[in-house]
Amino acid sequence: MRRFHLFEIADQNWCPPLIRRAVTAFLATVGSRTRIYLPTIDIVERARSLSTNKGMVVLCAGSGGGILDMVNTLSPGAKIMLTDLVPDLRFTGDSSAVTYDPRPIDARHIPADLKGARILFGSFHHFRPDDAKAILESAVHANEPIAVFEGTERSVRGIAVCFLIPILVLFMMPLIRPVRIAWLVLTYLIPILPVIIFWDGLVSSLRSYTQLEMRALVEALTSYEWEVGVLSGPHHERISYLFGTGRHR
Repeated sequence: MRRFHLFEIADQNWCPPLIRRAVTAFLATVGSRTRIYLPTIDIVERARSLSTNKGMVVLCAGSGGGILDMVNTLSPGAKIMLTDLVPDLRFTGDSSAVTYDPRPIDARHIPADLKGARILFGSFHHFRPDDAKAILESAVHANEPIAVFEGTERSVRGIAVCFLIPILVLFMMPLIRPVRIAWLVLTYLIPILPVIIFWDGLVSSLRSYTQLEMRALVEALTSYEWEVGVLSGPHHERISYLFGTGRHR
């Protein structure tokens, strides 16, 4: 199945912030409830331990889905900086270890003051191959480890799962905290959110990189050691990952 780089509604500049926040909050809640990314903790810990300051910079963090589900299981003293091109300025975390950079951060061009292993949860597919390479090259140039995790896949199974998304939206939206009446209205009275989240989920699957494509992205980055593989989630989800670190570490 070839890769289709279609548009995701929540990524568009014209998408209202209300909708964008609803989508990212939904994804974070699903991740928290299913604990899909919990099997990634060993790789995350490896990346953090090899970073320049034993910290982490989470790129394209949205509402913090993925990393927030493992804060309490990370080694003591872990510092986590969430970043996004459209930062969630309303973010409030339960852990002092987590902060959110209020600046718009382009994952391809990280400010020099942001030190730590670079982590991406469920966002790598948003980037075309040249931009995806730029993210990886940026980590290499900064001599920081990088770990990419994707819970979507470009396969018949991955596409089939997408058709369950509207049902999941109906079930999960009341569980998002804090409760926002506008989101409930756009879910049950005017069902815009189920449609948008279904479309974005389907596009995410069609955009997802295969393991072979991930290997091709790092083929020229020979100064790093790279791992590409698949982890099994708690409900038999398939989580693709790409992990790279400097050979001297």
